[in-house]
Amino acid sequence: PVHWWMLVPFAMLGGLLRQRHGAPRSWSGLAPLWAFIFIVLLAIGYALSFHPLGEYGRAKAVALLTFTVAAYLSLRRQEPLTAELMHGIRWGLYATLALNLVVIYLSREFFLKQQELGIEALKQSVSTAVLPLIVAVAVCSFIPRTVKPGPVFLGGALLLAGAVLEVFVRGRFHAGMLAVMAAVLVLGPPWRHIFWRVLICTVLAVVAVAVFVNVLPLMGDSFLYLTWVAPESLAGRGPIWTIAWHGFWAQPLGHGFASFAQADLQFSYPHNVLLEVAYELGIFGVLSLLGIYLLTWRRVWQLWLSPPHRMLAAMTLLVFSHMLKSGDISTIAFDWVFLYLLVVCTPLSSSWPLERERSENR
Repeated sequence: PVHWWMLVPFAMLGGLLRQRHGAPRSWSGLAPLWAFIFIVLLAIGYALSFHPLGEYGRAKAVALLTFTVAAYLSLRRQEPLTAELMHGIRWGLYATLALNLVVIYLSREFFLKQQELGIEALKQSVSTAVLPLIVAVAVCSFIPRTVKPGPVFLGGALLLAGAVLEVFVRGRFHAGMLAVMAAVLVLGPPWRHIFWRVLICTVLAVVAVAVFVNVLPLMGDSFLYLTWVAPESLAGRGPIWTIAWHGFWAQPLGHGFASFAQADLQFSYPHNVLLEVAYELGIFGVLSLLGIYLLTWRRVWQLWLSPPHRMLAAMTLLVFSHMLKSGDISTIAFDWVFLYLLVVCTPLSSSWPLERERSENR
């Protein structure tokens, strides 16, 4: 089987090929990342000194540190972001989506008969957490670079098609993210051609409702999976989020690295990176992670306001949002550190300014 982390060397190679001595970097962006890693190292050192980490703790520590170092080494001196790089990423995502469609088709029986075969059989075939994220990010390749009615309509329709596909691969969260992204893409900002964009949004909404009513029920258990969401329990995560939140208030300085595994008999982590860090690393870990998130959301907003750069914004938003509902801090450590360094800490090329900057320079 081809696991997602096997692609890390290729991403590292791509990053190393783009390195340049003396390349500009955002020290303000690196500060919260370095603070977070420093706090993680302190927590791991303390755990190793005073109590055994256990199998899960050791695997978590090794994965987090290995992937973080790999991402940093490949992106510590990146050239500014260019339109050519975006073009290459877009075509790479096209290929990724095509490959995953093949995987989904070949594994369709596992998805459709999940209740009969069991979730463990499904997990052995594909990653139920990472596959939906990969599909969602790949669908971002269809986000248009303009706000003209034609490309906006096509881009919105393809995002909705991706949302339907996510239901098939158990990606309820990512389906919702893509649907919201389609609405924001069509309705703005920026607000040019707003009449046609509102009309397009109305048409797409009608199509989406028609698909939900007439097409999704034909997908068997995969459609039923969408109906299993219980708002009061947040898809079953409510209880473990409560445990993490109460644990943080009981011990604001943290319970120790990988300690949540002893707090809950069913889950080793609370499936929310902020609550996980709050419970295990305490207030200082939370503050450093919040710094990373605040800078990320700020950068995402800047890029989304400029149509040529929206794809970067969408990719980053999906990855950082995914961490708020699935996996621990090490599960996709390479992905989020890599994207943070590439999108948040690397400036745009002077030949590829944001739309706002371009209008101010006219």
